[in-house]
Amino acid sequence: MARGFTRWFVTLVLCIFLGPLGVHRFVTGSILYGMVFLILSCFAGSVHTGLATFIPNNTIVKFIAGGGLLFFLWAFDIFQLLTGTFKDGRGARIVR
Repeated sequence: MARGFTRWFVTLVLCIFLGPLGVHRFVTGSILYGMVFLILSCFAGSVHTGLATFIPNNTIVKFIAGGGLLFFLWAFDIFQLLTGTFKDGRGARIVR
């Protein structure tokens, strides 16, 4: 029981503090989702610093590229961890 709580707690802390980089996904074995988080965070950072000038002035594109999708996925992962529905790379739930 203590090991399950420790795994859940470490994943929660990583998700809260390093979630936008996808570290919690890499640690739990979800490499593909971790790469999605990492690519989205790099892309959102380039939009906010002005490096991605090729993005059109479309509201939905700016939302996705500006970190809106990243924030939604990050908040959803925190919600899943708190409700006990977060799954690792093998499909096993990470619960308290």
